[in-house]
Amino acid sequence: MTMQIGILASDGIILASDTLANRSPLPNINVRLIRQTFGISKIRISANKKIAVTCARDLIEAYNLADAIIAGLPQELWATPDQRMLEIVWSELNHHQRWHGIECLVAFVEPHPALYLLQCVKTEQGEQDSVCHRITTYAFAGDASNQSTYWAMRYLDSLSPEQNRVDTLVPLAAQIVVEAKNFNNAIVSGLEIVICDIAGFRRFSEVENLQQHENAVRRSKKIEAILFTSP
Repeated sequence: MTMQIGILASDGIILASDTLANRSPLPNINVRLIRQTFGISKIRISANKKIAVTCARDLIEAYNLADAIIAGLPQELWATPDQRMLEIVWSELNHHQRWHGIECLVAFVEPHPALYLLQCVKTEQGEQDSVCHRITTYAFAGDASNQSTYWAMRYLDSLSPEQNRVDTLVPLAAQIVVEAKNFNNAIVSGLEIVICDIAGFRRFSEVENLQQHENAVRRSKKIEAILFTSP
């Protein structure tokens, strides 16, 4: 599980994700291993910096799928990638029999910034269902029922034009991901941010991510102090 949000601003896109991953011992390996957790990037960016894909659920599957989406989308399809993305997803799901579902956010720089939520599921009975929504505001992938989504519902639905900008909304995206740990600390932790403008996607450095994380923690403590300080 993970916590990810994509926000379509007036001047670009924000993708924010936690970085916590875990890996259990593979069942067929005759080696004494233990379950481990670690921090890892969950956002793939194409070499030309024009496409970005978030990776949720099983990261081995998610990375393979993200790479397939990036490789399988030529520039002439960027304006209307919906059908091609679904074709790529079902090709991957049907090729890997143990895969049962995927979920990711896919973002494009050209011909203009665009954000999609892609969800597909395959049941053990062979039934298939999928959606590919073009997002006009914001969307979540991973732990979408996490209570930290309150911050998006509270503020992102009532933005003024001056507020609906990437640099203004980065702190809010960070707050949502960082706060998610308070409600589900077993599967959510850490922060990474990717933003784009017409020039392409840019991944925040470790220092920038750490600063955004620390700022979010400070804001949370300030809110707590305001709520529980006697008048």
